[in-house]
Amino acid sequence: MPVKDLESLATKIFGADRVFSNENLESALKRAIDDAKRPLSDDSVGIVVTGSVVTVGEARSILRRLFSKED
Repeated sequence: MPVKDLESLATKIFGADRVFSNENLESALKRAIDDAKRPLSDDSVGIVVTGSVVTVGEARSILRRLFSKED
């Protein structure tokens, strides 16, 4: 399914304020992390990464790098 079609379908289901597409996985993850932050709230928010095993593995590597503690 083309990305634009999937984005349109997801927007109809979840709403335009909860759906976006991005050409770059790292940029998409950074935006999702920023969108998930809820200052002054105790709510827990998660981010789901789906796709091929390769895509999920790439996302895992990016997230590990972004959140690794530097010595």
